[in-house]
Amino acid sequence: GTQVFLFSEPFAEGQLRKQGGINRVWANRYFRICESRLFYFKNDKDHIEKGFFELENTQTRVSAAQRKIIETIPLGGRLVASARVVDRETRELQYGNHATIQLKANSEDEANAWAMYLNTAALRGGKLRAES
Repeated sequence: GTQVFLFSEPFAEGQLRKQGGINRVWANRYFRICESRLFYFKNDKDHIEKGFFELENTQTRVSAAQRKIIETIPLGGRLVASARVVDRETRELQYGNHATIQLKANSEDEANAWAMYLNTAALRGGKLRAES
């Protein structure tokens, strides 16, 4: 089915690097947190997301080994749900699950800030849906 997301005012947005699922290469993507979803776009001008991750029931931390790496893990033995836009015309989505999501910030401070934003959005998840 097709879903069109009307973006609420992003809670946080900015450039991060995301590791590809198949070739594991780090690519620059523009990220926006809206409610309890982390959307990613090719760049800040793009209006159609490339995909998103569900943040509810996740916890994010900065990697102890590499201080610019942000790791989002699911709580309670679940997987992190995601969706990828496979057709920009129809907005057809392909759903996936991840044991962990890794993003790379430009600095340690930025990584810490994003970890805080992602954890806040994860906690806000259930509450925001009930209000809308």
